[in-house]
Amino acid sequence: GQYAGATEVRENGCSFLVDLLEGQKTGWYFDQRDNRALLTGYAEGRDVLDLFAYTGGFGIQAAAYGASQVTCVDSSAPAVNFCKQNAALNAGASKV
Repeated sequence: GQYAGATEVRENGCSFLVDLLEGQKTGWYFDQRDNRALLTGYAEGRDVLDLFAYTGGFGIQAAAYGASQVTCVDSSAPAVNFCKQNAALNAGASKV
């Protein structure tokens, strides 16, 4: 069939919309999975700055695992839009 629109990826209890055809690399940095999982153990009660956030993989998971506040920054408008959508899909979205 034809690929149409974003695909949902689930990781560490969070959901992310990614664009597999138009996104950077594969639309999701699969090779960072272990690093994002490691971050969840450090996030609780902390302020987190996610630079080069892309779709928010690190920041949104930090928020879901108890970060007090998360700031995601990226220079790509499409990436920021995906990050906003992904924050809305997950627990702790009000912190992002």
